[in-house]
Amino acid sequence: RVHLDPRLRGKLDPSDLVQQTLLRACAALPEVRNQSPEVLASWLRKILARTLADTVKHYHRDRRDVNLERSLVLHQRC
Repeated sequence: RVHLDPRLRGKLDPSDLVQQTLLRACAALPEVRNQSPEVLASWLRKILARTLADTVKHYHRDRRDVNLERSLVLHQRC
């Protein structure tokens, strides 16, 4: 949650990122079997970082760019 751009927090759920990370890790698990816990933790952090980077790129492409979004809340004058 800490590493998410505030503009993306409404679009992304950290648990979805963790789930995607674990799916990628399961696919690559044979590469790191029999490694130490420290190596596995580092490996998972790298996959999480790549997953987060890929997701942020996804939301900055074309019409998904969060920088192009505008609030639908109308400002009322009191």
